[in-house]
Amino acid sequence: MPSSNVPRNIWNPELSNQGFQHVMNAYDNLVKQCYALEDLLLRVSSIKGSSPSLRYSSVFTPQPIKLKRKNGVIIFPSHYIEPIDIIIQFEYSTKWPDDLVAIQKMKIAFYILLSNQFKKQFPETKTRVVAKPNLDTIISTDAFLEVFSTTTGFSFRCFIHHERELILLDRGIKNKMTTSIKRDIYTNALLRLKRKFIHLPLHNTQIQTLCNKYPSLSLAIRLTKRWFGAHLLTSIHIEEEFIEILCAVIYLSPSPWERPSSGFVGFLRVLKFIAGWDLKNDPVIVDLDESNDSKRGGNVVIGTSSNTIATNETAKKNIFENLLERFKNMRKEDGNYKHSSMFLATINTISNEGIIWGEEKPSKVVAIRIKELAKAAIECVDKIIFKGGKVDNKEFKRLFITPLQDYDAIIHLNPNLCTRYYQNLNPDKSYFEKNNESLNNTKSNNILKLFELESGISNRSNNNNDDNNSISNNNASIDDKNEGKSKDSENNVNKKEEEWPLIGFDPVECYVNELKKIYSDTALFFYDKYGGSFIGLVWNPINFIPKPWKVNTGFSSCPVGLIPSGERNKVLANKDDSKIQRIQNDKKKKNDDSRMVIINTKAIILEIERLGNGLVEKIELKK
Repeated sequence: MPSSNVPRNIWNPELSNQGFQHVMNAYDNLVKQCYALEDLLLRVSSIKGSSPSLRYSSVFTPQPIKLKRKNGVIIFPSHYIEPIDIIIQFEYSTKWPDDLVAIQKMKIAFYILLSNQFKKQFPETKTRVVAKPNLDTIISTDAFLEVFSTTTGFSFRCFIHHERELILLDRGIKNKMTTSIKRDIYTNALLRLKRKFIHLPLHNTQIQTLCNKYPSLSLAIRLTKRWFGAHLLTSIHIEEEFIEILCAVIYLSPSPWERPSSGFVGFLRVLKFIAGWDLKNDPVIVDLDESNDSKRGGNVVIGTSSNTIATNETAKKNIFENLLERFKNMRKEDGNYKHSSMFLATINTISNEGIIWGEEKPSKVVAIRIKELAKAAIECVDKIIFKGGKVDNKEFKRLFITPLQDYDAIIHLNPNLCTRYYQNLNPDKSYFEKNNESLNNTKSNNILKLFELESGISNRSNNNNDDNNSISNNNASIDDKNEGKSKDSENNVNKKEEEWPLIGFDPVECYVNELKKIYSDTALFFYDKYGGSFIGLVWNPINFIPKPWKVNTGFSSCPVGLIPSGERNKVLANKDDSKIQRIQNDKKKKNDDSRMVIINTKAIILEIERLGNGLVEKIELKK
């Protein structure tokens, strides 16, 4: 639950006490509407959820959004609105094209058809088709149907799954005539589609089932996600699904203790498990399927000593053995475990394969930091408990305060522009207070408080009508008390109805993703997805080794000779590493400093500040 500083018009604690019932009812209502749609050419065969909100594992319980009008003007919420993803699949048909690009266009045509039918049959449900091209490949566009229910107040994103896509991509990969560049494109697209349409819906069902069976698991997952977020690790360094499976491990294999009876105990057990996890030698392979023979409801294998997983199903045993073999091969080829540092895998009998959730992230550096943070948290809890006396719950909040001394720089953001700021652990109350004087003071008009945005600043220009990325078919309209007035007023309302509330808009996430894309080889970035107002930066130490200048250096650089000797020694002292120092000394013998370059951190900091113009308040250099 957010801080008590957050006003009720943004977060209502009474609704939060009802848990996930509101969003589950809204989802059931949307599913019924989808099945009732007529004239779709193809019948809807299945609808599956793939969002944390639909498996009781989102950090915050979703709350409905009620749009209002003031003087004929729609008031749009300024805070973050969580979209809920669902997967729609139509009945089989041979009329689908065999071309991957054509399939994407057919999907968009179906989105438009769905939108029109919603408009016709359910006027209270507003829809918009969004077609955002994937810059990596044209064979996999990020198109979806955005659905906003004015009766329930929840927003959904509907994605169409067509099995033929996976078959065509797999066929293209195996085709010997396919070029290496095209094969890479097909491989990335296949992995992406498998994750979205096969792995996530199955994971959603399994975690939802476990949360229903073990009521405290939901809270354990949410607390653990909050902990990862507070330490600036989500979502850029670790996936939500990874955290959920880690928590499930504690409930499926609780020995040597009993299964946790409260969410907080489950959370502490997860930290204890992470702190003692031998990342190099112990894979964690989990069977989340509730249909297996185990009385515990699932199977967990930790390490390589077990012969096989405890099940009578041959398919699961084969998948387990394949996963174990993959782990051994990975560690054999990569003794430093730089890849799949935290090997966590689940068994998927639908696609008859194992899913490695920690294959790409977290990296080894981040994995080690996670272990150290978990160890420190457990030590902190031990001190609180063993000191005796009455335990103040405020002391446990220290677990969610992250140390900042290890970062090279801190990028401070303007909370006014952080749409998730209300989710912050300790938000500044002044950002939510209505200040009438500021509206009349031209000097302070540039600082827009979230409450003011919430209360009526909605006159966003509609100059982007030519944007091909979105096709607006209808829009939100709620209780208009001014109906029946002048025609001018009606026209004004109609113009406002052409607009659409910003769903899933998080400028901080967009900014961090942009930084990661540009500076992935230069620095690591850390931020709290849940209301964080700053970003941590750590330089890649390898770039502090002087190297000969060349055109494709890969980062902003400057000649070593131009760096004052005192400052150069200071930089090297901050990046004290015996291996780096040894490489640097060897290069000094072979090259003159005047021809060598080193990373230009000052220039990069200025670039980062320029990219975040308006969002970035200041950048604090720690080292």
